[in-house]
Amino acid sequence: MSSKIFILISALLPMLLASANAQDKSHITLFGVVDDGLVHTYQKKNLDGKKTVQNKTELRSGVYRGARWGVRGIEDLGGGYSVGFVLDAGFKDDNGQQTMGRLFGRESSLNVKGPFGELYFGRIGAITSGAGPMAIAAWYSPFGTSCGQFAVTSYNYMFNFQRVDNSVSYRSPALQNTRLLLQYSRDVDGLEDIDPNKAGIQHGEEGKSSTGQYYAIGFQYNNKKVDFNLGTDHLTYSKNAAGIKPKGAYTVTFGGSVKYSKLEIYSGAQVFWHANSKWITTYNLLWNQQAYLNGYAVLGGIEYVIGGGQAMAAVGYSKTRSATLDQERRGHMTGASLGYAYPLSKRTNLYFLFNANYARQSYGSSPAVKTTTFEEAIGLTHFF
Repeated sequence: MSSKIFILISALLPMLLASANAQDKSHITLFGVVDDGLVHTYQKKNLDGKKTVQNKTELRSGVYRGARWGVRGIEDLGGGYSVGFVLDAGFKDDNGQQTMGRLFGRESSLNVKGPFGELYFGRIGAITSGAGPMAIAAWYSPFGTSCGQFAVTSYNYMFNFQRVDNSVSYRSPALQNTRLLLQYSRDVDGLEDIDPNKAGIQHGEEGKSSTGQYYAIGFQYNNKKVDFNLGTDHLTYSKNAAGIKPKGAYTVTFGGSVKYSKLEIYSGAQVFWHANSKWITTYNLLWNQQAYLNGYAVLGGIEYVIGGGQAMAAVGYSKTRSATLDQERRGHMTGASLGYAYPLSKRTNLYFLFNANYARQSYGSSPAVKTTTFEEAIGLTHFF
């Protein structure tokens, strides 16, 4: 008798599992990128007639694309509604180090989608950044938001807070290929320490003036050939250790691309007021002097399919000046980037990159500081 029951269960089990899978409309996906490049950087500084030269060669993670691993999931609720999540962790695959000071620093969000549009809750890319589904500035050059510390990208040349904690974001359904974007963050960086000299993390209260908050509105237009984005935002800074709250930042950002059969043309621009220089990546890397700046940045580039791979070129320019009356800092930055990415398979790319940057900064009546930087890289990227 038991053998007959066993045979019956063995026959019915595949049908029961198939039925369960048909009713289960949830999906979980593991994804990620592993990227390592051999990078050489040459930099010459000229200060008051004195020249200093630095040469550095290193194995660097996340050159062509930021190294990451993550999990995304979605459950179909029926009627066009779904609930999903994204947990995206950045890391350095050359040494295994976690990036951004937290496990899921790239994104940690819950979303609800339906005929009304899309709602996102949690840590996610800011509207005027190049990260995540709300981002409008990801592709203002063919190099995206990566490809080197001196690459011509929105991440390096524009004021980008990048990601915001404790946020609520809305993206509307497409109407005539256009979407409305809205975003609000009650505390842009929950790990910000306003007084490192005291033990523990000194942080304000979410939603109060003691913490930084973010407000943004944007538009995305995409008809599969033309991609155009426009956004404006306002970032309030948290109070410092002295209890003083700096004046907040404003930006207007726009740009996009036009796609042809083998050619794609990119461009983008941003005007910013009272931007904290630590979030203008290449500026901060060059000068390492925190300041509040007014200025603008302009980018442009092309991508062409040739030899089975993608050839890329871009140029960029930014100009800044102090936003506060007690400082007389002025500067500009000009750059160019070249690159080629060749697919060894559907998931693996071999890449070659070259970035050039010339920057100048003056402070009051002091002599101007000038820098010339060249950055070359060769590496592999694997997507999974």
